[in-house]
Amino acid sequence: MENITLFASIAIIVFGVLQIILFFKLWEMTNDVKKISLKHSPSKEDELIDEAQLLCLDGEKENAFKCYKQAFFISISELYNNISQKYNVALKEDRKEIWESNYPNIVRFFSKRMIPTGFSLNFEEYDSFDKVDKILSGNN
Repeated sequence: MENITLFASIAIIVFGVLQIILFFKLWEMTNDVKKISLKHSPSKEDELIDEAQLLCLDGEKENAFKCYKQAFFISISELYNNISQKYNVALKEDRKEIWESNYPNIVRFFSKRMIPTGFSLNFEEYDSFDKVDKILSGNN
């Protein structure tokens, strides 16, 4: 009889500890869900593109162009910052290569979107990492 009581009390203690562990695991997972939902919230760039599309539909082409232009600048600024953080000055060729492989995609995306506005940007002003670096760092 004592063996059964001992076994039952050990089982109850083990299940109690497991429930506490499970509680904290679930609590940690809810924090992860909050972090994930923050990552999936629309960026400023996405909001500007949405706003520009609405303005285009409303016939406000000049304001739509301004929104697309801002979104374009955010896009190249993010590309510039990502490249600057990953590749130091010693890796200048890598910086140039990464810029030249990503920048045309940005231009293609925004040039297509800007057509309905009737306005266009001079994309050549920003077509190399060095040009953007001069603009953003102030080294003229």
